[in-house]
Amino acid sequence: MGIGVFVGALPLYGIHLGVCVVLSRMFRLNDAVMYAAANISNPFFAPFLIALEIAIGDYLRHGTMHGVDTSAFGHSFLETLKTAPEMFYSCCYGSVVLGIAMGVTIGPAAWAIARWRQRHPA
Repeated sequence: MGIGVFVGALPLYGIHLGVCVVLSRMFRLNDAVMYAAANISNPFFAPFLIALEIAIGDYLRHGTMHGVDTSAFGHSFLETLKTAPEMFYSCCYGSVVLGIAMGVTIGPAAWAIARWRQRHPA
């Protein structure tokens, strides 16, 4: 679960399944569980996840937390494209930090729940 959540936080949209299969085979983990956890970046959570990753990445890169600059979206398409690489770089940096934090939190929590359910069957 932890590795799957980490993969799901990375901005590798469209290849999460392949990355999950490779990692699960490499570490001998469950493919389905890992891919299910990687779906943390579904359309309902992805906008918030990406905005948080950009904010964290901005803080790591520049020392201030700017987040998504929505003022650029009111300008022309070319002006918006000028800010896209900066937001992408920030998203990449922030996704690693956020992915590690979520993986370290959600992975052990899922393990503890599974162990509790194993000891206390319904």
